[in-house]
Amino acid sequence: MKLRPEPGIRRQACLVGQPGSGKTTFLRSFARLYADRLVALPAAGTGNTAPKTGDGHSAQAAASVLEFHVAHRRGVIRLVDTRGLYDELPPHNYERELLLATFKTVYQSDVIFHVMDAAQAGRDLDTAVSELDRVLAAYGQGRPGYALLANKIDLPAAQWGLWRLREQFPHNFIIPISALYGTGFRLVESFLSRQL
Repeated sequence: MKLRPEPGIRRQACLVGQPGSGKTTFLRSFARLYADRLVALPAAGTGNTAPKTGDGHSAQAAASVLEFHVAHRRGVIRLVDTRGLYDELPPHNYERELLLATFKTVYQSDVIFHVMDAAQAGRDLDTAVSELDRVLAAYGQGRPGYALLANKIDLPAAQWGLWRLREQFPHNFIIPISALYGTGFRLVESFLSRQL
């Protein structure tokens, strides 16, 4: 596969959500599906590295970074996979730096893909939707570049979970997806195209 550096509009989209919601699986599946449009794909383990913290640890917000062309538009979207969010304040300074870097990435992004586990929402809404999820959903309301990705739609409890998420967040744009199988990716691509 040849990576093509081409001119065009640059936008940043980020994946944000709880650990285990499927952010990284989504990123990998999306990269496979749109491999013919990849602009740059860094080597494994390279992401955006923030300056060293006082503890000597590297404050790295992005687990991996992918740039690709969006169908039917002359532009480049930089898709950033952020680290998982927790409701509790991390005990170590470097972990707090990571959390702050993730928030900064969200704030600086043109598109926010808020990934939630729809199957977990079907089993137990309280554990599937954290306080930070509620804050992000409120932040995303009214933002044209925000979409809630209800992931793991291929699992049995996910249809009930999708209904619960729609009830919980009636004013948010929700796209049901399966990051593992690529279900709903065309809707995600269409959403991205509209943001350019």
